[in-house]
Amino acid sequence: MDFVLLGIALLYFIKGFCKGFVAIVFSLCATILTILLSIELSQVLGDLLVSTSFFDLVQGGLQAIVDKVFSGEVSTVVQLMALISGSVFGKFLLPILQNVEFDGNMSAGQILSPTLSLVVCRVLLFLVVYLFLSLIFNLIKKVFNKKLLKITYGNRFMGGVLGVVKGILISLVVYALLYNLANLFFIKSLVNFCEGSVVLKHVYEKIVLLFGKIF
Repeated sequence: MDFVLLGIALLYFIKGFCKGFVAIVFSLCATILTILLSIELSQVLGDLLVSTSFFDLVQGGLQAIVDKVFSGEVSTVVQLMALISGSVFGKFLLPILQNVEFDGNMSAGQILSPTLSLVVCRVLLFLVVYLFLSLIFNLIKKVFNKKLLKITYGNRFMGGVLGVVKGILISLVVYALLYNLANLFFIKSLVNFCEGSVVLKHVYEKIVLLFGKIF
């Protein structure tokens, strides 16, 4: 995964070098704003989807997937934690159980699917909103770039440096989406791929630790 990060960083350095410092400053600010707005809107819109048939469809599908991965019924949160703690998905699922309450014997799918479905909706909405806002900002950037003056080599180099920063930021977004979706849909190979990262995994965990959660 870190080799992917290196490739993306190199690509954005070249892109930043070609466009120059001023253009990349605008582009980086637009990217940060797009990410923040996408996170905020995905939270709001995700909550609105809870009462829709789409949410019920997602919840039904996830319940079946969870019950297939973790078979059997449990009667306490402690039993459920013991059931999933040894799994590769345990690291992702255990924090969710801190706010889970239930009565009687239930399957893991019945217990986890409501919360997981909300996260799925937020992740999907984040992706949709992010792509939509990126399209709008790209149109604005095209108009902005046409008005730029001649770019010097110093300007190009600084643009390349900022391009690397933008590349890392984009890589983190991709990593967060892949990691969350892999855990939400219990894709073990993709989870292991994401866990194999050193840099992105470390930075992502620090962000989650700082802000509590992203989705």
